[in-house]
Amino acid sequence: MKNPAFYIFFVLFAAILFAPRCSDLPKDPIQIRVLSDQTFTGHYIVDGGPTNSIGGADVILNGTVWEFNVEIEELDGVEVLATRDAASTYIKIMIYRDGNKVKEKQLDAAGSLVLTLEYTYDEENSSAEE
Repeated sequence: MKNPAFYIFFVLFAAILFAPRCSDLPKDPIQIRVLSDQTFTGHYIVDGGPTNSIGGADVILNGTVWEFNVEIEELDGVEVLATRDAASTYIKIMIYRDGNKVKEKQLDAAGSLVLTLEYTYDEENSSAEE
């Protein structure tokens, strides 16, 4: 070997170049929860893909609260829309990651019947202020 420093540099450079990046790491599953005091319908869209309906047998009565739950494995982002019954006093959409609530939005009695929420994976760890 004429210049061992060159070989060491080359090996380190190759290791950095081919090391897994953060985007290559598996993502924690997220859970979407929608709650209301009355029945509701809606949909969610994962990563701009097909529309997944919320309603019917997917919305269950849990005591006095109507509830929808779904867990999604790998995603970059999700859009959720829920339409509450006119008699409803509230509707809430919550996003959980690793068992922790990372985003939520709620409508109370007055106002719109439609609630939307968008979530981008790991946005709760970004340094940007909203």
